[in-house]
Amino acid sequence: MDDKRYNFEYYLNRCYAFNRDRGKCRVCLEPISDNVHSHHIRPNLPMKQVNRVFNLASTHETCHAMLHDGKDDSSLPRKIRSNILHFR
Repeated sequence: MDDKRYNFEYYLNRCYAFNRDRGKCRVCLEPISDNVHSHHIRPNLPMKQVNRVFNLASTHETCHAMLHDGKDDSSLPRKIRSNILHFR
């Protein structure tokens, strides 16, 4: 990836975010066993802030895709829908 957001600070802080999230997905709240994805909550923050721990959310690959796909999530449980809307 050529996106400047994916720098050393991102790779370091995503581990801290995973620990803060206690190994659970911030969307579905289920444990993440492998293939952790880190979602930038506010991707348009200045470079000095975009990769800070407060702006990273640990997610499953499929949950991360739901955050970005923009599809209607009305069939999902209310809490998951709420979390998706919060992180979009």
